[in-house]
Formats: sequence, C-alpha cells, structure tokens
Amino acid sequence: MNEPTFFRQLRVVIFLVIVLISVGTAGYMLLEHWAMHDALFMTVITLSTVGYGEVRPLTQPGEVFTMLLIFGGVGVLAYSFSTVTDYIVAGELQGYLRRRRTARKMARMQDHYIVCGFGRVGRQVVEELHANDIRLVVIDIDRALGAELEQLGIPFMAGDPTEDDVLEQAGIERAAGLCSCLPNDATNVFVVLSARKINAALL
Repeated sequence: MNEPTFFRQLRVVIFLVIVLISVGTAGYMLLEHWAMHDALFMTVITLSTVGYGEVRPLTQPGEVFTMLLIFGGVGVLAYSFSTVTDYIVAGELQGYLRRRRTARKMARMQDHYIVCGFGRVGRQVVEELHANDIRLVVIDIDRALGAELEQLGIPFMAGDPTEDDVLEQAGIERAAGLCSCLPNDATNVFVVLSARKINAALL
C-alpha cells in the first residue's frame, strides 16, 4: 500500500468516526431525551468499548440503538487496524524485497564504480557516471536517499562506507574504481585506503 492510498483510507476512518459520534449523540438525545454532554459521553464510551457502564438506565429502544452503535464501532476499529497493518506490513515487505533485489544485482556486478556519499559532490559524480552508462553503486548512511536512486535504476546501499564489510557487500573486490565524496577529507582518505587494501587494482 502506497502513502496516498494509506492517507486516503485514514481520512475515511476519521470521517466514519465523526459520523458515528454524531449519529450516536443525536440518537441518545432523541431516544433517551438526554442532554448533549450525556449523549456524547455515552457515545464515546460505547464506541471505545471500554465497558465503563451506562450514563443512565436505557429504554429498550436505547439498548437496541447501543448494540447497533457497538457493531458500528467494532467495524470501524477493525477497518482502522486493517488499514494500519496493511501499510506497515506492505512497507516492510517492499523494503525487504527491494534490498534483496539490490543485493542480487550487486552480487552480479563486475567492473563497476562505487560512489561513497550522495551529497552535493557525490550527486554530481553519480549524474556524470550515470549519463555515460557506467555501472555504479552508491553507498550512503542516509537510507532515505535510496528512493531517489531507485527511480534512476542505480543500486543503493545504506551503510557506513568506512566499514570493510559494507564495501565488500557493494562488490569492492570486483569494482573498477571508487570515488569517496564524504564531507570529511580524512574520512575520504580512510575509505580509499581501506578500499585499496581489499582491491589494489582500484582506480
């Protein structure tokens, strides 16, 4: 489930809750002749199914109305739970499948370039390499950058490029070159030295 669908369904849930509260309050006022605050309080505790108890003794029509209100509240609650659960599960599943696809793609890559850091400089490097149809992998600690790169069809790996295992997962042993575009010069030197220690033939 994508975000627009989720928020659209969330608006439906909010609308249904408002409708139920309004209908419930009006119903108790008409059937039981209660004041608005008593009717509203009874509606809220009925819809929330907290079992707080009746505000006042109910007539038979009031009891039937309360049962219908409970069914409506349970239905809206079930729909809300389903909407949120679908959004969470679908998001996690999509993220897992995306990481699996990226890992398989990187495992098959040969003679590619690894760009560490997708800031201002890193973005320019990536755009240049991508424009020349050069295979590349981008590593950045900010996971949120993955969506933009995924749209371009560029494998992205969320991780710290100063760690050898992250470089290895990006296929440093099979890479043709590496460009470290991190904000700190000392860190860039460290990444390059670490990469050359694993693959001395790097450009």
